[in-house]
Amino acid sequence: MSGNLFSDDALKGKTNIDKTMRVFASGQDIKITAFDKDTGRVTLASAPANPTTGYLIYSPIEYLRPDASGKVSVVGAAYDVGSGIEKIKVNYNGVSSTEIELESPSGVLTDVGNGDVNFVTWKGVIDVSLTSIVDGKGKIVITPIDRAHNTPTPIEADVKLKKNLLKITGVELGTDINRNGTIANDAPTVETKAVELTYDADKPNGIDSKDHDWYGKADGGTFRFKNNKSQIKITAEDVGATAKKYTLKRKKISNSLPEVEVHNLRSLPPNGIIELAQIDFDKIKQSDNPESSNPIKRTLVLTVWNSAAGLTCGTDTWKAELELDVIVDTEDRIAPTNEIDPFKWVSETDNSLYGNSKANGHIEIGTDLPSAFTAGGTGLMDRDDKVSGKISITGTAHDYQVITEIWAKIDGFTFTGGTVGTGADAGYTKLATFESGSFAAAGNFNDDGWHFSVISSDFSVETGHTVKWKLDWNTAKITDGVGTDKNITIKVKDTAQTNNASDSRKVDVVPYITEITTKLNTAYSSNPSVFNRSATGAYPVRNDETITVHGFNLKAGSDNPTVSIGTMSSTPTANKIEVTLSSSAKSGDLDVTVNSVKSINNINSNAVYNMQPNGANNDLLNDDTKLRVWKFNAVNTDTGVRYPTMRIGKDAN
Repeated sequence: MSGNLFSDDALKGKTNIDKTMRVFASGQDIKITAFDKDTGRVTLASAPANPTTGYLIYSPIEYLRPDASGKVSVVGAAYDVGSGIEKIKVNYNGVSSTEIELESPSGVLTDVGNGDVNFVTWKGVIDVSLTSIVDGKGKIVITPIDRAHNTPTPIEADVKLKKNLLKITGVELGTDINRNGTIANDAPTVETKAVELTYDADKPNGIDSKDHDWYGKADGGTFRFKNNKSQIKITAEDVGATAKKYTLKRKKISNSLPEVEVHNLRSLPPNGIIELAQIDFDKIKQSDNPESSNPIKRTLVLTVWNSAAGLTCGTDTWKAELELDVIVDTEDRIAPTNEIDPFKWVSETDNSLYGNSKANGHIEIGTDLPSAFTAGGTGLMDRDDKVSGKISITGTAHDYQVITEIWAKIDGFTFTGGTVGTGADAGYTKLATFESGSFAAAGNFNDDGWHFSVISSDFSVETGHTVKWKLDWNTAKITDGVGTDKNITIKVKDTAQTNNASDSRKVDVVPYITEITTKLNTAYSSNPSVFNRSATGAYPVRNDETITVHGFNLKAGSDNPTVSIGTMSSTPTANKIEVTLSSSAKSGDLDVTVNSVKSINNINSNAVYNMQPNGANNDLLNDDTKLRVWKFNAVNTDTGVRYPTMRIGKDAN
């Protein structure tokens, strides 16, 4: 070798030689500028000062990576044009405790230079385990000594000592889905998700000694960033626990959306939490197809650097890099849904009555009505649900983000105390607003006839916000106390406010009789129907008797109801009417009519909720209100009479 290029048949076909490598020859270190693997020809940046047959091709050392005990192997070559190399002294940064002395035959190998006896290679292990020896920029100090015991000026090779590898061992995603200002798991709401780390096949433990200390990937799965208050929390570990910095980028989406820097180089907080705000999501961009179960994800690249002596954090220090695929769904792009539940009767304790109690109200479920009621019609005889007294209306609203407001309107009813809507909300009253992570109950039920509450408010970072709500309503508070074809409408809004969903249910508000009190009630006061109702369910009464009719929606305002038998003998209320039968009263159906709407007892079905078994002598009683009037021309008060008998007259009715 005498010029700036040479060929060697032994190098033909070699694929591990490139321009990053160097040649050591005649005691000189020369850069390779080109290599032809087909001919084995090497081109150098300059020719060696002295012709030689010995050379060494090598990659310059950049990093020293000690093992777990703090020991690291160092190798090199030396050349002496005189008596030849006898031994080599090596240390790290001039620290005497790290120095080793290498001699032939174990530490120094001769006759490796194609016959050039002045060319040797050496290999040894130095110990850098002292805690005073820290990561960062340093030097390998090499002192070759020839056989004449000449000691030249030590040779110093710049290296980077890396005792403590930097790696990411945990990744957790978080989003403030319930908008309460914090990101935390508060059952049943889960706002975080730990994601699994994966690695390329050639880096099964994440270690990449060439470009990174650590390199891995993670997929957020079905987790979605649902709010512009979100975060990525990482655990980045190195034994020295040094201060760290990071950058965050979003990879290229398309030609029009190239890679973009989301966070420039900045300090990584000690808790490892990288906060994401609206300005960041503006750069990251929303995932496509958010309504699908598999939206198109965005890929973020998080690079973390640690600190090391003599190096610049974020430039030439150690780094760990994570590619993270996530669903970004922080903008409200999908309208909410809302559905009013059908009225129900499951049991005495599970139904649509206020407090689940028959003492509070009555519901006639439309599908249970007899065939005389027709579908699609209007008025009392359609198949709308018939309601009376106090009832509970329930439903479910859902949004991919958050249900923020719930509004309502009912024909003929005023939600006193609620917020009256204007513009697009005209006619509605706002019942609830989502604030600080929850809805507040509203409405004074006793005074104003309504109360709204949220039964459950559940959040999912995958699917959004589901609200189960309940509206307790006193139907007697509507204008006129009764009325057919009354629409109940509930409307919900989401964070976009322009998105809303409403659902309606039409009902007939009707009078309903729960009980009739007659003189026979006193015969068995603890279970009156044992005596005050006949085997067929009719109420036996005598002419001129005053009876009391109990029920719901029996009066409205200043207008008095009318009864089909007898006349009212006192001022009626919504729940009680006193009726006096005349001397000529006839048997028949007792109906109460309020503002042209007749009580439904005698025309409804015998559904389970309309049955009134007494558990003593008649379990077939229902809610029919039929009177059997007995006419008494004279009353015998002789105390000596025993076991009187009665018979039906020929003109009975």
